[in-house]
Amino acid sequence: MVEIRKTGSDSFTGRHSQEQLNKIIGLLSDCGTVLVSRIGMGALEELKELGIAFSTDYISLKHAQEKLVIA
Repeated sequence: MVEIRKTGSDSFTGRHSQEQLNKIIGLLSDCGTVLVSRIGMGALEELKELGIAFSTDYISLKHAQEKLVIA
């Protein structure tokens, strides 16, 4: 299933609160894989701890889907 989830972080300035990080991780907690355009080390570690795979290496959603099918 492919779904776009708005995290409200499109105006993110590079600093976040733990509360904001927890909210975003909560939005993604039922995902097996996420595609992100930017990800900080804190979020990366949280995703790893939850066993959620992630990719930052994509050009478009179509490109990402093709890579995931091949992988």
